Order: sequence, then C-alpha cells, then structure tokens
Amino acid sequence: MERQGRPYVILCLGNSYTVGNGAPAGQSYPNQLQRMFDASVEDRRIVVINGGVGAQTTAHLLSSLRSTIDAIKPKLDLILLQTGQVNWSLFYKYSDYLERESGHRSIFSKFLFRLNDLAHESSAVYKLGWHLCSGIRNKLRNDNDVDQSGGVCREFSIQIANQDPVLFRDKQNMAKAINCFESNISDNPHFPLNYSNIGQIYLQQQNYKEALKWFMKTVEADPSSRINPGYSLIRNIRNIPGKKNVEINIQIDAFITQFKKKDPVNAKNFLLSSDDEIGRWVESDVKEIIRVSRQRGIKIILQDYPMAHPVNRILYKIALETGVPFVNNHDVFKEKMMHGMAKQDLFVPDGHCNANGYGVMALNVYNKIMDDRILVMRICSIQYE
Repeated sequence: MERQGRPYVILCLGNSYTVGNGAPAGQSYPNQLQRMFDASVEDRRIVVINGGVGAQTTAHLLSSLRSTIDAIKPKLDLILLQTGQVNWSLFYKYSDYLERESGHRSIFSKFLFRLNDLAHESSAVYKLGWHLCSGIRNKLRNDNDVDQSGGVCREFSIQIANQDPVLFRDKQNMAKAINCFESNISDNPHFPLNYSNIGQIYLQQQNYKEALKWFMKTVEADPSSRINPGYSLIRNIRNIPGKKNVEINIQIDAFITQFKKKDPVNAKNFLLSSDDEIGRWVESDVKEIIRVSRQRGIKIILQDYPMAHPVNRILYKIALETGVPFVNNHDVFKEKMMHGMAKQDLFVPDGHCNANGYGVMALNVYNKIMDDRILVMRICSIQYE
C-alpha cells in the first residue's frame, strides 16, 4: 500500500566523508543508505539527500544551515550530521565562533564580521541551497576543491597528506613535486593548497625557514578561503620547540602583526593555539547546529568518523549532553579490523572510505534509525533480510 502525502526527507551534512571521496560515483554513504531504504521500505517514499561539501568546517556548515533547510521542499525531517574533523586543519570562519562566544556587539565589529561574511557568501559553496531547490531527488554533486591542484599533482598531494616516506626519501621526487605545484601556482595563484604542499615538503626536511615562507604565501593566496590550511600550518610551526626556532617565531609574530592590519577578521584565525580551543570551537558550533535544527522541528543524528581523530570524543560528549542519537562509526570500523578485515578493505590510501567502507557507514546509520524507531510514524512496512 502506497503511503499518502509527502516523502520523509533525510539530509546528510558533512564534509568529504559525506560527499563520498575515495569511492566511485554512486557509492557514497548517502547513496547506499538510499538503496537500503528503497529495498526495505514498502512504499519507497524516503528520500536521502547528499548535502556534503568537501573541506568545510563546522562554521561553514552552520553559516549555511538555515538557507539549506529553507531550500528543501517539502519539509526536511531528519539531519544526519558528521562534522568537525576539518576544523583541525582549516580555520575557516573561526571568527564567527569568537564573535558568538565573546559577545562582540559594537557597530564596528558587526560591520567587520558582516563584511567578511559577504565575501564568503559570494563563493560557490553558498550555492548549495540553490542546488537543493532544483529537485529533492537530484543528488547533490559538489565540486571537490582539492581537485583544483591538478591531476598530475594529485598523487603527490596524497603522499604529502599521508606523510609518505617514499616521497620524502627521494630528493628527485620532491623536486618533481615542487615543480608540479609551482606550475599550478602559475595557472592559479589564488589556490592555497599548492603553496601549502610545497611548504610541507620543506617542513619534512626541517627547513623551517623555507617552509614558513610557503605557509605565509598559503595564507595570502586567499585568506578567506574555506580550504586555506595556512593558519594551522603556521600555528604548528610556531609550536616547534628548540632554540633554532626562535628566529622563526619572531618572523611569525611579525607576519601576524602585519596581517592583522590588513585583514583583522581573518587574522583571528591565528588565535587557535591548542587542540582544546579547537575542540571548544567544534562543540559550540555543533551545539548551535543542533539547536537550530530542533527549533525548526527537525530531528538530528550525530555520527563520528571511521578513522581515529580527536573530534570523535567531542562528538560523543555532545551527543550525551544534548540527548541526540549517536552513531559510533569508529568503534565499528575498529572492531572489523580487529576481527581480520584489512585496512585496505575499508579505506583508500588518503584515509577516506572506499565503497565497502561507506557501505559500513550507511548500515550503521540505517540500524540506528531503525533501532531507535525514528521512522516508525512514517513507514508502512519494513522488510528485513
């Protein structure tokens, strides 16, 4: 019997693990979750939307949340949220958190923060809501900004991200990688990751002076970019101990002082000085996402990441404090590997899931939804295998 009325709409929000990086098209966890519902729900009126955006922080997700919700027709019922990992490497819109927590209310500060927001709103990521308007059955396909580094350099980028010793042992390979990224810089001087990758190579050689030069260029390439890792890389090099680093720290302090004069809003990204502070930022943003969702009458499920990461502990803490259902992906993946499943059976080399890994994530979410009877008022009949 076909259920009458509108479909039950589920929106998956997150970064590259939601987009489905690492798996073939159509094998993301939202895609696989949709197929599970299509096979088990008799009337097939459950719609799963992939709202993932690669390399986004909690702040970006929060800033676009209301417009994203409003863009979905008919009404949104459930949000599956997996976020926070990117905050450790990108400080995009950290200033929003500072404004909310510190209670800045002066006209001048509001003007600065709003000016910064307007610059971001003109970028492609803010078009997410418009894509949702085009049809609820159209799965979102987001541009992966990392691909802008060029196909030839992609393997080098993965090796750098994984701290692959094969790359860093061979000076010829490192020289090839640097040449590749420099060529990309000539074509696209405002893309931060090309600069940061070169800096990472010099950092591995403990050439801190040269690494810092490239990390500074990373920040300057596009200070407001949501994929700019320069702030965190400079923070990390600032914390390297040793007398040899005193000169480096003086250069960093001078750079930040000058940067504050040019760009006081984005300069706040340098204030993140510890994992604890990043954790507080994530906690504040995620709790605000939950509050906004509940205010709109939307249920929410929080999930952690398959790979070990400091944010997993924070997400679990938030779930306990807010009473939000929680999907523990990390423990499920860990248990599978403890019982003989190889890492490559679940992950690709850069740490994202493969199709099989995303299938595990989809099943984890599906089981949570069914076990907690979240859909009980919306389903005609469930047929279990």
